[in-house]
Amino acid sequence: MTTTAAARQLPRFSRPGRIPRRLKTSLVVFVLLLGSIVVRVGLVQTTDAAAFVSDGETERLHSTELPAGRGTIFDRSGVELAMTVPATTIWADPRLMKGDEAITKVVGQLVQVLGMDAKEAQALATKLIVATKPGSLSEFVYVRRQVSDDVAAAVRDLNLLGIHLVPESRRYTPAGDLAVSLLGTTDIDGAGSTGLEKQYDETLTGTKGSIQRELDRQGHSIPNGQNVTIPPTPGNDLVLTLDSRLQYITDRLLQERVMATGAKGGMVVIMDTLTGDVLTMSNVRVDPKTNQALVSTANHALVDTYEPGSVAKIITASAALEEGASTLTQSWDIPKSILSKVDGSQSTGYKVDDRVITDAEDHNAVQMDLLGIIAHSSNIGTVKLAQAVGAKKIDEYFRLFGFGSTSGLGFPNETRGLMPNLANASKAQRATMTFGQGIGVTAIQLAAAMNTIANNGTYVSPRLVKSTIDRQGVEHAADPSLTRQVLKPSTAADMSTVLQGVVCVGTASEQHAADIAGYAVAGKTGTAFKAQNVEKGPKADGYKDKLGQYHYVSSFAGFAPAESPRVTILVSLDEPKGEFVYGRAGAAPLFAQVGAEALRSLKVQPSSPDAICPQSKK
Repeated sequence: MTTTAAARQLPRFSRPGRIPRRLKTSLVVFVLLLGSIVVRVGLVQTTDAAAFVSDGETERLHSTELPAGRGTIFDRSGVELAMTVPATTIWADPRLMKGDEAITKVVGQLVQVLGMDAKEAQALATKLIVATKPGSLSEFVYVRRQVSDDVAAAVRDLNLLGIHLVPESRRYTPAGDLAVSLLGTTDIDGAGSTGLEKQYDETLTGTKGSIQRELDRQGHSIPNGQNVTIPPTPGNDLVLTLDSRLQYITDRLLQERVMATGAKGGMVVIMDTLTGDVLTMSNVRVDPKTNQALVSTANHALVDTYEPGSVAKIITASAALEEGASTLTQSWDIPKSILSKVDGSQSTGYKVDDRVITDAEDHNAVQMDLLGIIAHSSNIGTVKLAQAVGAKKIDEYFRLFGFGSTSGLGFPNETRGLMPNLANASKAQRATMTFGQGIGVTAIQLAAAMNTIANNGTYVSPRLVKSTIDRQGVEHAADPSLTRQVLKPSTAADMSTVLQGVVCVGTASEQHAADIAGYAVAGKTGTAFKAQNVEKGPKADGYKDKLGQYHYVSSFAGFAPAESPRVTILVSLDEPKGEFVYGRAGAAPLFAQVGAEALRSLKVQPSSPDAICPQSKK
């Protein structure tokens, strides 16, 4: 009995041959955990292995972008106008700089080398200090983009902790300001932002490459690790229609003329008559700070609108001949014309509704044929020709000659000008529009309109791009200019005769203003009021400034040689002074200068003596 009682008093877990319940539970849990670990290890080594390898590679692989070279822009002869050249960018890793004081010291050492003023230095130091703070931590901060080789070498010699140099590229124009208004600009990252650089950005931009390297925690390349290089692909090159030599000469001659005439600026467009290729597009503006005429960065010839003045009469006269409303020699009654005088006497002329149309110079009642109307630039005669054609038809011809539409160049921000519907305008408005007042054009529109007559009555759209050159060096010609027949060749020939009369016996004959030695020349003068938008109300003039004075645009458009045109030229001066407000005195002499250079550049044979000014020999 004693033995049995003692046995009963032993703890249950110590009884021989029996496993306690808690131990069983622990064992089961342990087995399950071990099994899950085994399964997980198995999955890691099999099914999930690729994902873990990929994650590891992602942590170790570092990719560096390789910028692609931007395509070069050439002139028609292969002269480089815009190109990409190597440069160096300086950047900082502020994490490597030991505190704010060290950052300030580093910036202080960069001040002289980089030519920074106190404000710039403080801004850089602040940016670097902020980049070391929690929440703004950065390992890359630009110090200076695209510095010269000399500056890069000086920074490298400083051997500053945390300051690094990386090769980059920048856009460079070897000829300085040559054609800058056309070429446009790129931003700091090489993307086109204005001009042709923007218009053809997709063509010029290459495909970026990259370098992938496997690095350890210290940023060193791992031996035998991945190292993959994808080389960048450069962009395509662009070949323009421009003649860089002629562009340079035209720019300088225009600058001289602007200064000589006291103008605010000027534009010159030179086109190849047959192809529409733009050989020169020159834009000059006077810098109000220096009072010097400088090549403008804005392409005023395409984005600015102005009234064409009497140059527009070529369209009215062409319509009259084409529609049979007049012949070259048909006489027209031109009434007495007297401009209003300072003493307050009223104008006398040809009344259309409440508007009295006068000519630029006083004259008694005369008979004029179409040759005389255009040669002497009669506003009254032009209005009578337009009335004979009809407003609807005149409106059609103005638009066929390119007014009211963009040129087709596709240039950024090119304007279509201002061309109200003549059929819906008042009779007085119709009258003034037919001689170039109350409408707005661009220089390229006016040049293309004159070129229509030079090109046997066929309008040819201006063209700036000759071809592209792909990455393999193969040149691809651009599409030829679009054309449309506006006048019969016989009408264009008659108009050529009319425009030679302007040069030989008309408004441009005084002092032989538009003559080009050895060549027959045809053209038209233009003197236009420049709208001021100062006066208000129904009786407001609209062309007077606050002092009651008029401002003018002086123009001359023409072509040569007249018997077989090769170049068409438009010259416009913005607000010339004194006698230079007139197209003959202001713009025509420059036309003659650049015309001679253009004909020489194209190696055009001189005209026969009989072809030069036959009207003045009769």
